[in-house]
Amino acid sequence: PLSPLPSRGGEGGEVGVPLLEVLIGREQIFWGTGFRGAVGISDNSPPFDLILLTGQFGRMKGTAFAAQLDQMWHDQEGPARRYLANRYLSGHRLDWTVSERIEVGLSEIIVYGGDARGVEWKYLNPILPYYASQFNAGTDDNVMFQLEGAIRPIDGFRLYGEWLIDDFQYVNGNAPNALAWLAGMEWNRALTSRQLMIHAEYARVNRWAYTHRVQENKYIHFGSIIGHRIGVDADTFYLEGGYLINADSRV
Repeated sequence: PLSPLPSRGGEGGEVGVPLLEVLIGREQIFWGTGFRGAVGISDNSPPFDLILLTGQFGRMKGTAFAAQLDQMWHDQEGPARRYLANRYLSGHRLDWTVSERIEVGLSEIIVYGGDARGVEWKYLNPILPYYASQFNAGTDDNVMFQLEGAIRPIDGFRLYGEWLIDDFQYVNGNAPNALAWLAGMEWNRALTSRQLMIHAEYARVNRWAYTHRVQENKYIHFGSIIGHRIGVDADTFYLEGGYLINADSRV
């Protein structure tokens, strides 16, 4: 939440020391600015078995991971073509803390799998665009893009938003766009009072987001949507008000 990323660099143009972290194991991922959920990767599904890399240089932070999802039966072409598909999830993102009051993030996520299909090296490269790799290979994997940001114009007041593109028709065609978005605000000093807090958030996922025409490329893990918990063709609005009476009581 809108705080400067820690840096080992000094002032006056000194170069900071980059930090690198590697995590191997089972971990939950939450990518986004949301309070009640995220349209990209939320904590709605079970944790992933993964390899996670995080690198930081000053106010820039890069993250990349490769995870294994649960297997899924593919039976779209009838019992004669039925097989148990291996499934994988990869993602990479770049976060930039522009200042103490502005923060932006850009992510790319992909789900892929198939009959006896293994981990693919082109989706392990943390800087290679997934969409370009898929396009050049001629495969039909499920690629998503997410843009998010948050701004704190005054102390105690924060605006944030997320926009997910699962599929966007940039050429003429009959296929619908698959989009999801989220917007919210948090006001911790409402009406000049440090004791009053207001929080509001709206999320919308349209009908075709998170889905895919290839059965094993659906955006789910053990039956749970990896994105926002409301699922497809749904929206939600959340409003909360709280007042801190004293250090021990809040309504």
